[in-house]
Amino acid sequence: MKELLRYQWKLHDEINEFKKARRITIQAEKTSNLKKIESKIPILKKAMKIYVILFKMFNAVDLNAFKKEWSRLKTKINEQKDVNMQEIIGGVEQNLPNCGFTEKNYHRFAKKACSKWRMVIKDHRSPFEKKKSTYSSSKSLILMNPSKMDDFERNELREFLSQYPYLRPIRKAVQKFHYQFKAPASSWRSLNFLKKIVDKDSHSKLKSAVKTLIKRQDHIFAYRKVLSEHPELRDEKSIRSNREELNVKVNKAARNQNGFRSLGNICKKVGGILDCPIIISSDLVPQGVNDL
Repeated sequence: MKELLRYQWKLHDEINEFKKARRITIQAEKTSNLKKIESKIPILKKAMKIYVILFKMFNAVDLNAFKKEWSRLKTKINEQKDVNMQEIIGGVEQNLPNCGFTEKNYHRFAKKACSKWRMVIKDHRSPFEKKKSTYSSSKSLILMNPSKMDDFERNELREFLSQYPYLRPIRKAVQKFHYQFKAPASSWRSLNFLKKIVDKDSHSKLKSAVKTLIKRQDHIFAYRKVLSEHPELRDEKSIRSNREELNVKVNKAARNQNGFRSLGNICKKVGGILDCPIIISSDLVPQGVNDL
């Protein structure tokens, strides 16, 4: 789960890049100084190239300089149709008066175009936020025991892995690990296959867990030796298979243990839970305890 959370933080980083771009552009319009934005997201890279032209429009010293950048902007947006920035042009032109751009209104339209750019960027950010939400709600399916999954969980997992194919090796390792507990003797394998899900960037706890599982695999599967020596035990109930009413009493004892401050209290509380008298032998009472 720690390793899956590490992957989830990468989705946070992508969303934060969009938010950072928004903050930097707002600050640039206040200070007339645009900082360079480095991004690994292709659509944000293209969008920032468009904003550079918008920023020059915003800082245009006169109408002619503004019109020059406006023509460049329209050409750039038409070239990069996959970024879907046509709303910027439409948002400006539908509010443009019959006289067109003038010395009095060009700066207002430049400001409007910059605001429209941020609205489009927010729309591009939404799929990343939806992706993060889907990942957060479905990542636990990766670790589920295949034999205990319902059909709807399998379908959900299939869709989840189609969105995040880089998690397939982890799921395959989980499936193979669960299979080891029910595999016939002819299919018993070493747990060395778990090494495939660990790399140099993996979470330290995953590295430690895999190392421990491989080192202690003989202890984990010690029951195999017991069953091979005593096959008659295979169909027997486990010694830990308590009846439900006994589990209820154990849970009550756990919830009431804060009251076990003295031997007298222990007798009363445990006697009430088990519905029987409790007698503590004097041989078991430590010296100096005289509250019974």
